Amino acid sequence: MPPTDPVLSRLASLLSDVTGADVATLGPASSAKNVTGWDSIANISLIGLIEEELGVTIATADALRLGSLGELAEFVRTRVPANGGRSL
Repeated sequence: MPPTDPVLSRLASLLSDVTGADVATLGPASSAKNVTGWDSIANISLIGLIEEELGVTIATADALRLGSLGELAEFVRTRVPANGGRSL
């Protein structure tokens, strides 16, 4: 079942786009350790999509410490309102 939280749902969709993973299998605990195809190249693509589509800047240091979809969602939640609140 896909996530019901709008931020997590949008990020799951983006992650699905870059990894080919079924969005219904993605949730807060999804990480490179348990999602096939979530490698370093996919991670760069995911970060780029988040920055482009949601208007959230993710510094390299932040990208390195954000290890799960849930952590990414929490990070994005804290940045979107301060960044003009682009639509999810």
